[in-house]
Amino acid sequence: MTHPEPLEPQDLRVRCDPETLGIETTADVEPLEGMLGQDRAVAALQLGLGVRQAGYNVFVSGPPGIGKMTAVQPFLEELARERPAPWDWCYVNNFADPYRPAVCRLPAGQGRQLEQDMEEVIHQARHAIPKAFESEDYGNQRAEIGDEIDARRKVILKELAEEASAASFTLKFTPVGLIMIPTLGERPLTDAEVNALPESAQKEFEQKRSGLEKKAKDTIKVLRELERESRDKRRELDRQVALFVVGGLIDDLLEKYADEQDVCDFLEGVKQDVLENIDAFRESDDDDDGEEPGEVALGQFAGIKAPPWLDDLPFRNYRVNVLVDRSEQQGNPVVVELNPSYHDLFGRIEKETQFGITHTDFTMIKAGAVHEANGGYLVLQVEELLRNSFSWSALKRAIKGEEILIEDPAERMGLASSQGMRPQ
Repeated sequence: MTHPEPLEPQDLRVRCDPETLGIETTADVEPLEGMLGQDRAVAALQLGLGVRQAGYNVFVSGPPGIGKMTAVQPFLEELARERPAPWDWCYVNNFADPYRPAVCRLPAGQGRQLEQDMEEVIHQARHAIPKAFESEDYGNQRAEIGDEIDARRKVILKELAEEASAASFTLKFTPVGLIMIPTLGERPLTDAEVNALPESAQKEFEQKRSGLEKKAKDTIKVLRELERESRDKRRELDRQVALFVVGGLIDDLLEKYADEQDVCDFLEGVKQDVLENIDAFRESDDDDDGEEPGEVALGQFAGIKAPPWLDDLPFRNYRVNVLVDRSEQQGNPVVVELNPSYHDLFGRIEKETQFGITHTDFTMIKAGAVHEANGGYLVLQVEELLRNSFSWSALKRAIKGEEILIEDPAERMGLASSQGMRPQ
């Protein structure tokens, strides 16, 4: 029996001649791009990721620790760079239903611009509207309305007074209305003096009083109409002044965002809401007094700081909550979420509680990984996802319905019954 010829240790090692490599050190070697020895996996990824239709997703499997995430993420990032950045997403106030905040979709980078534009509108309105109401021209127009109504009121009352005087009565205004007092010459008669008159004279006074009281009721109705007309004219004047200030600012933005119907609807709502809440702007100028913002004096709570949102509440409705900002985005987003809890995936609606008051609004809506990855790629560990039953069922609903809902899981389970926001 022959035995193999023994080998020396140096014979078991392949030696490569460095001269054949064309480099001096390994530092000169370019890093490997892509996956080594996984040509079929690369082809499958390229095929799966090339399908942009709904319902097509990629599932990567393999033994733990072989670098699936490490291999897939750079592949996605390279592919994402070749595609444009998707939309910005913003939440704004829904003036028709504040519990259903409205969503605005804008080209990448314009969401933050809209936010800045609305902050400028709020700043200008808070300073310009009070100054407009303090102007001499506004004061003169308001005085003209008052003078006109007063003149008409005096004419009406003069006619009634003359008619009453001709019937030997004088008018007296009281908190309960007009009282007709009989007179003798120009001297009012007391009840005792009236009762001392002959019965025929008393009946004559009562007949005249009855006719005058009917006339007085009609006159009071006319005076109330005058008061209503005065209020309407002052309110219309206030609207015109506010519209002159705010209308130009809003109209500029309507022209700027003319192609974005969601934004235009919001801006029209802002304009109308400002006109309906002018009093919130009348005293909003920061120079009105020396108190710090949020300073309140409520009886025993004098000097206590009010919640910041309470001081700013009238103007929050005009702000923009930029949920997803793509202003710095290059290409499609690639979002890796290692902890796919419900709130990490689908966002949350935060709340503020101070002095026992819990408050929330559309500005407290926060995005989740699904929002950030919208229009791009979301990478999840499927085992972690399946451990979160709410996340898994919600993700399936989002993929099938092509809609991302931000809600509290407790409400879906029926554990919370208070009315809350349900953003679009």
